[in-house]
Amino acid sequence: MWTQILSRIILLALCIHQGQGLNFADIPCGQNQRALQNLRSPKIIGGVPASPGEFPWLVSIKWLHDSHFCAGIIIDRKNIISAAHCFQDLDLHTVNPSQMEVSVGEFYQNPDSSKSHLSKVLTLTMHPDYQEKTKINDIAVLKLVNNITWSSRAQPACLGEEDNSGSEIINGIVAGWGLTKSHGYDNESPNELRKVEVPVWTRTDCVSFLKNNLRNYVGGGEEQICAGRSSRGPCDGDSGGALMIEEDEKIQVVGIVSGRLEESCASGLPGLYTRVSRYTQWIKTVI
Repeated sequence: MWTQILSRIILLALCIHQGQGLNFADIPCGQNQRALQNLRSPKIIGGVPASPGEFPWLVSIKWLHDSHFCAGIIIDRKNIISAAHCFQDLDLHTVNPSQMEVSVGEFYQNPDSSKSHLSKVLTLTMHPDYQEKTKINDIAVLKLVNNITWSSRAQPACLGEEDNSGSEIINGIVAGWGLTKSHGYDNESPNELRKVEVPVWTRTDCVSFLKNNLRNYVGGGEEQICAGRSSRGPCDGDSGGALMIEEDEKIQVVGIVSGRLEESCASGLPGLYTRVSRYTQWIKTVI
Protein backbone atom coordinates (compact mmCIF):
# COMPACT_ATOMS: atom_id res chain seq x y z
CA MET A 1 0.00 0.00 0.00
CA TRP A 2 2.70 2.47 1.03
CA THR A 3 4.66 1.60 -2.10
CA GLN A 4 1.66 2.55 -4.24
CA ILE A 5 1.17 5.81 -2.34
CA LEU A 6 4.86 6.69 -2.68
CA SER A 7 4.77 5.91 -6.41
CA ARG A 8 1.80 8.24 -6.83
CA ILE A 9 3.57 11.04 -4.94
CA ILE A 10 6.66 10.64 -7.12
CA LEU A 11 4.52 10.71 -10.27
CA LEU A 12 2.78 13.90 -9.20
CA ALA A 13 6.12 15.48 -8.35
CA LEU A 14 7.43 14.62 -11.79
CA CYS A 15 4.45 16.29 -13.47
CA ILE A 16 6.39 19.52 -13.27
CA HIS A 17 4.92 22.77 -14.51
CA GLN A 18 7.52 24.58 -16.60
CA GLY A 19 6.02 27.94 -17.56
CA GLN A 20 2.82 26.86 -19.27
CA GLY A 21 4.16 23.44 -20.21
CA LEU A 22 3.43 20.25 -18.33
CA ASN A 23 6.33 17.80 -18.05
CA PHE A 24 5.69 14.17 -17.12
CA ALA A 25 9.34 13.13 -17.50
CA ASP A 26 12.41 13.10 -15.27
CA ILE A 27 14.41 15.54 -17.44
CA PRO A 28 13.54 18.99 -18.88
CA CYS A 29 11.05 18.82 -21.74
CA GLY A 30 10.63 20.62 -25.06
CA GLN A 31 14.16 21.94 -25.19
CA ASN A 32 15.47 21.94 -28.75
CA GLN A 33 17.16 25.08 -30.00
CA ARG A 34 16.94 24.09 -33.66
CA ALA A 35 13.17 23.71 -33.46
CA LEU A 36 12.87 27.04 -31.62
CA GLN A 37 14.92 28.83 -34.26
CA ASN A 38 12.77 27.38 -37.03
CA LEU A 39 9.55 28.47 -35.33
CA ARG A 40 10.94 32.02 -35.28
CA SER A 41 12.19 31.95 -38.88
CA PRO A 42 10.30 33.15 -41.98
CA LYS A 43 7.34 31.03 -42.96
CA ILE A 44 7.86 27.52 -44.27
CA ILE A 45 6.21 27.35 -47.69
CA GLY A 46 4.89 23.82 -48.09
CA GLY A 47 6.28 20.79 -46.31
CA VAL A 48 10.05 20.57 -46.03
CA PRO A 49 12.39 17.98 -44.49
CA ALA A 50 13.06 18.42 -40.78
CA SER A 51 16.56 17.94 -39.37
CA PRO A 52 17.54 14.75 -37.50
CA GLY A 53 16.75 15.31 -33.82
CA GLU A 54 14.74 18.48 -34.46
CA PHE A 55 11.60 16.98 -32.89
CA PRO A 56 13.03 14.27 -30.60
CA TRP A 57 9.67 13.62 -28.91
CA LEU A 58 8.12 12.29 -32.14
CA VAL A 59 8.05 8.53 -32.72
CA SER A 60 6.95 6.32 -35.59
CA ILE A 61 4.30 3.71 -34.74
CA LYS A 62 4.54 0.67 -36.99
CA TRP A 63 2.81 -2.62 -37.52
CA LEU A 64 5.01 -5.33 -36.03
CA HIS A 65 7.95 -5.96 -38.40
CA ASP A 66 6.20 -3.80 -40.98
CA SER A 67 5.56 -0.22 -42.06
CA HIS A 68 4.70 3.09 -40.40
CA PHE A 69 1.01 3.89 -39.91
CA CYS A 70 0.85 6.68 -37.31
CA ALA A 71 3.02 8.99 -35.24
CA GLY A 72 3.19 9.41 -31.48
CA ILE A 73 4.59 11.77 -28.85
CA ILE A 74 6.94 10.83 -25.99
CA ILE A 75 5.77 12.10 -22.59
CA ASP A 76 8.05 10.07 -20.31
CA ARG A 77 10.38 7.06 -20.40
CA LYS A 78 7.51 4.60 -20.71
CA ASN A 79 4.51 6.35 -22.29
CA ILE A 80 3.53 7.67 -25.71
CA ILE A 81 0.40 9.64 -26.58
CA SER A 82 -1.21 9.39 -29.99
CA ALA A 83 -4.60 9.59 -31.73
CA ALA A 84 -7.21 7.00 -30.75
CA HIS A 85 -8.45 6.57 -34.33
CA CYS A 86 -5.05 5.11 -35.29
CA PHE A 87 -5.86 1.97 -33.32
CA GLN A 88 -9.27 1.00 -34.69
CA ASP A 89 -9.67 -1.37 -37.63
CA LEU A 90 -12.27 -0.98 -40.38
CA ASP A 91 -14.87 -2.63 -38.14
CA LEU A 92 -14.03 -0.14 -35.35
CA HIS A 93 -12.45 -2.84 -33.20
CA THR A 94 -9.43 -1.83 -31.13
CA VAL A 95 -6.23 -3.42 -32.39
CA ASN A 96 -4.16 -5.64 -30.12
CA PRO A 97 -1.06 -3.79 -28.82
CA SER A 98 1.03 -6.88 -29.56
CA GLN A 99 0.50 -6.17 -33.26
CA MET A 100 2.56 -2.98 -33.23
CA GLU A 101 5.88 -1.49 -32.18
CA VAL A 102 7.28 2.00 -31.66
CA SER A 103 10.44 3.35 -33.29
CA VAL A 104 12.10 5.92 -31.02
CA GLY A 105 14.68 8.33 -32.45
CA GLU A 106 13.65 7.67 -36.03
CA PHE A 107 14.22 10.16 -38.84
CA TYR A 108 14.37 8.10 -42.03
CA GLN A 109 11.62 5.57 -42.69
CA ASN A 110 14.01 3.02 -44.15
CA PRO A 111 15.94 1.21 -41.39
CA ASP A 112 18.30 3.49 -39.47
CA SER A 113 19.31 1.02 -36.80
CA SER A 114 22.27 3.04 -35.55
CA LYS A 115 20.01 5.93 -34.51
CA SER A 116 16.54 4.48 -33.77
CA HIS A 117 15.33 1.91 -31.27
CA LEU A 118 12.29 -0.35 -31.54
CA SER A 119 10.13 -1.13 -28.54
CA LYS A 120 7.08 -3.34 -28.33
CA VAL A 121 3.85 -2.00 -26.84
CA LEU A 122 2.73 -3.38 -23.48
CA THR A 123 -0.70 -1.75 -23.20
CA LEU A 124 -2.95 0.52 -25.24
CA THR A 125 -5.49 2.76 -23.48
CA MET A 126 -8.08 4.51 -25.65
CA HIS A 127 -10.05 7.43 -24.27
CA PRO A 128 -13.33 5.87 -23.09
CA ASP A 129 -15.44 8.60 -24.73
CA TYR A 130 -13.74 8.67 -28.13
CA GLN A 131 -16.25 9.51 -30.90
CA GLU A 132 -15.30 8.08 -34.27
CA LYS A 133 -17.50 10.36 -36.41
CA THR A 134 -16.55 13.72 -34.91
CA LYS A 135 -13.08 12.69 -33.65
CA ILE A 136 -13.87 14.22 -30.24
CA ASN A 137 -11.65 12.71 -27.48
CA ASP A 138 -9.31 11.35 -30.16
CA ILE A 139 -6.45 10.41 -27.84
CA ALA A 140 -4.77 7.22 -26.64
CA VAL A 141 -1.81 6.26 -24.44
CA LEU A 142 0.68 3.53 -25.36
CA LYS A 143 2.80 2.06 -22.59
CA LEU A 144 6.06 0.56 -23.87
CA VAL A 145 7.63 -2.71 -22.77
CA ASN A 146 11.07 -1.08 -22.44
CA ASN A 147 12.05 2.26 -20.98
CA ILE A 148 13.25 4.95 -23.38
CA THR A 149 16.91 5.94 -23.05
CA TRP A 150 17.22 9.71 -23.39
CA SER A 151 19.46 11.00 -26.16
CA SER A 152 19.66 13.89 -28.61
CA ARG A 153 17.04 12.07 -30.71
CA ALA A 154 14.79 10.81 -27.91
CA GLN A 155 13.44 13.41 -25.48
CA PRO A 156 10.11 14.17 -23.79
CA ALA A 157 7.59 16.70 -25.04
CA CYS A 158 6.19 19.57 -23.00
CA LEU A 159 2.41 19.38 -23.10
CA GLY A 160 0.92 22.84 -23.52
CA GLU A 161 -1.66 23.74 -20.93
CA GLU A 162 -2.92 26.65 -22.98
CA ASP A 163 -3.26 27.28 -26.70
CA ASN A 164 -4.90 29.80 -28.99
CA SER A 165 -8.03 30.71 -27.07
CA GLY A 166 -7.42 34.41 -27.75
CA SER A 167 -8.48 36.62 -30.64
CA GLU A 168 -5.37 36.45 -32.83
CA ILE A 169 -4.09 33.72 -35.14
CA ILE A 170 -0.73 32.27 -34.09
CA ASN A 171 1.67 30.09 -36.06
CA GLY A 172 2.44 26.47 -35.25
CA ILE A 173 4.39 23.61 -36.78
CA VAL A 174 3.24 20.09 -37.62
CA ALA A 175 5.73 17.30 -38.31
CA GLY A 176 5.28 13.74 -39.52
CA TRP A 177 5.94 10.96 -42.01
CA GLY A 178 2.55 11.20 -43.77
CA LEU A 179 1.78 11.44 -47.47
CA THR A 180 3.21 14.46 -49.27
CA LYS A 181 0.78 14.04 -52.19
CA SER A 182 -2.74 12.64 -52.15
CA HIS A 183 -4.51 12.87 -55.49
CA GLY A 184 -6.37 9.69 -56.42
CA TYR A 185 -3.71 7.02 -56.88
CA ASP A 186 -0.88 9.56 -56.98
CA ASN A 187 0.21 9.13 -53.37
CA GLU A 188 3.74 9.80 -52.19
CA SER A 189 5.14 8.92 -48.77
CA PRO A 190 8.32 10.68 -47.61
CA ASN A 191 11.44 8.83 -46.61
CA GLU A 192 12.30 11.38 -43.93
CA LEU A 193 10.46 13.30 -41.22
CA ARG A 194 8.92 16.47 -42.66
CA LYS A 195 7.45 19.63 -41.17
CA VAL A 196 5.09 22.39 -42.22
CA GLU A 197 3.99 25.68 -40.70
CA VAL A 198 0.25 26.17 -40.13
CA PRO A 199 -1.87 29.00 -38.68
CA VAL A 200 -3.62 27.96 -35.46
CA TRP A 201 -7.19 29.23 -35.51
CA THR A 202 -8.78 30.98 -32.56
CA ARG A 203 -11.16 28.83 -30.56
CA THR A 204 -14.14 30.97 -31.58
CA ASP A 205 -13.42 30.63 -35.30
CA CYS A 206 -12.78 26.89 -34.95
CA VAL A 207 -16.09 26.22 -33.17
CA SER A 208 -17.98 28.28 -35.74
CA PHE A 209 -16.33 26.38 -38.59
CA LEU A 210 -17.02 22.95 -37.06
CA LYS A 211 -20.68 23.75 -36.37
CA ASN A 212 -21.11 24.87 -39.97
CA ASN A 213 -19.32 21.89 -41.51
CA LEU A 214 -19.97 18.90 -39.23
CA ARG A 215 -23.50 17.55 -39.01
CA ASN A 216 -24.75 17.25 -35.43
CA TYR A 217 -21.54 18.73 -34.01
CA VAL A 218 -22.08 19.18 -30.27
CA GLY A 219 -18.58 20.16 -29.10
CA GLY A 220 -17.84 23.49 -27.53
CA GLY A 221 -14.30 23.87 -28.82
CA GLU A 222 -12.69 22.56 -25.65
CA GLU A 223 -11.72 19.25 -27.24
CA GLN A 224 -10.38 20.26 -30.66
CA ILE A 225 -8.13 22.75 -32.44
CA CYS A 226 -8.36 23.88 -36.07
CA ALA A 227 -5.12 24.71 -37.87
CA GLY A 228 -4.21 25.37 -41.49
CA ARG A 229 -6.09 27.09 -44.30
CA SER A 230 -4.56 25.76 -47.52
CA SER A 231 -3.07 22.60 -48.97
CA ARG A 232 -0.34 22.72 -46.33
CA GLY A 233 -1.06 20.44 -43.40
CA PRO A 234 -1.23 16.84 -42.20
CA CYS A 235 -2.11 13.86 -44.40
CA ASP A 236 -2.44 10.07 -44.09
CA GLY A 237 0.30 8.74 -41.83
CA ASP A 238 0.65 12.01 -39.88
CA SER A 239 -2.13 11.08 -37.43
CA GLY A 240 -1.00 10.97 -33.82
CA GLY A 241 1.75 13.52 -34.42
CA ALA A 242 2.18 16.92 -32.81
CA LEU A 243 0.93 20.45 -33.42
CA MET A 244 3.57 22.63 -31.74
CA ILE A 245 3.98 26.27 -30.74
CA GLU A 246 6.66 28.24 -28.90
CA GLU A 247 5.87 29.20 -25.32
CA ASP A 248 8.29 30.41 -22.63
CA GLU A 249 11.43 29.50 -24.63
CA LYS A 250 10.21 25.91 -25.10
CA ILE A 251 8.41 23.93 -27.75
CA GLN A 252 4.93 23.12 -26.47
CA VAL A 253 2.78 20.34 -27.94
CA VAL A 254 -0.75 21.79 -27.96
CA GLY A 255 -2.47 19.37 -30.34
CA ILE A 256 -2.44 15.77 -31.59
CA VAL A 257 -3.04 15.32 -35.33
CA SER A 258 -6.58 13.94 -35.53
CA GLY A 259 -8.11 14.27 -38.99
CA ARG A 260 -9.61 16.44 -41.70
CA LEU A 261 -13.07 17.13 -43.06
CA GLU A 262 -12.41 15.99 -46.64
CA GLU A 263 -10.78 12.92 -48.16
CA SER A 264 -8.23 15.05 -50.00
CA CYS A 265 -5.34 16.39 -47.94
CA ALA A 266 -5.26 19.40 -50.30
CA SER A 267 -8.89 20.39 -49.74
CA GLY A 268 -8.05 23.84 -48.40
CA LEU A 269 -9.94 23.09 -45.18
CA PRO A 270 -8.24 23.13 -41.78
CA GLY A 271 -6.88 20.03 -40.09
CA LEU A 272 -8.37 18.89 -36.79
CA TYR A 273 -6.22 18.36 -33.70
CA THR A 274 -7.04 16.97 -30.27
CA ARG A 275 -6.53 19.77 -27.73
CA VAL A 276 -3.89 18.35 -25.35
CA SER A 277 -4.66 20.72 -22.48
CA ARG A 278 -8.13 19.18 -22.20
CA TYR A 279 -6.70 15.73 -21.43
CA THR A 280 -3.73 16.17 -19.09
CA GLN A 281 -5.74 15.02 -16.07
CA TRP A 282 -6.91 11.92 -17.94
CA ILE A 283 -3.32 11.17 -19.00
CA LYS A 284 -2.23 11.31 -15.35
CA THR A 285 -4.79 8.66 -14.42
CA VAL A 286 -3.57 6.34 -17.19
CA ILE A 287 0.20 6.46 -16.76
